[in-house]
Amino acid sequence: MRAIRILAVLTALAVAPLPAAAEWYFGAKAVVVDVDIPGADKPTNVSFKVGKQWGVVLGDIGVEVEVSRTRDKGLLGLTPVEVDSEAVYLAFRSAGPVYLIARAGVARRDLTVGAVSDTDTDTSAGLGLGFSLGLFQIEIEATRLHENEDVQTVSLGIQF
Repeated sequence: MRAIRILAVLTALAVAPLPAAAEWYFGAKAVVVDVDIPGADKPTNVSFKVGKQWGVVLGDIGVEVEVSRTRDKGLLGLTPVEVDSEAVYLAFRSAGPVYLIARAGVARRDLTVGAVSDTDTDTSAGLGLGFSLGLFQIEIEATRLHENEDVQTVSLGIQF
């Protein structure tokens, strides 16, 4: 079901009647997930994103889909902790070789502690800093995955 939703968003982005100046971008990130569970270690994730952006006067506005999966589980004692998520964001990147990133959207996260799993969908927002290095960009971001709870991420990524 998740794959169908992601495919539907990507298809809509691909066929939307938008200005010809739009550009696709792709990225991958290493992510540290901070879950507000006392005594729990932080899981680390791998995240992939695809987006489409349009130039505006002060930078670029884009729509991006991001999927994040646990690579190394955190631990609560001997119990594994995982956080997987899918999100759709409206993103703004300012102009320049060093640029600001602001994004807001909706994220679905699945928090699993041992055999207990909790899934929720809520608003999500993040801020970051990017460095344009010609054919690719390096980005550092902090994202609050859900407004109503303390699930936060810090990521280092590359974007093409």
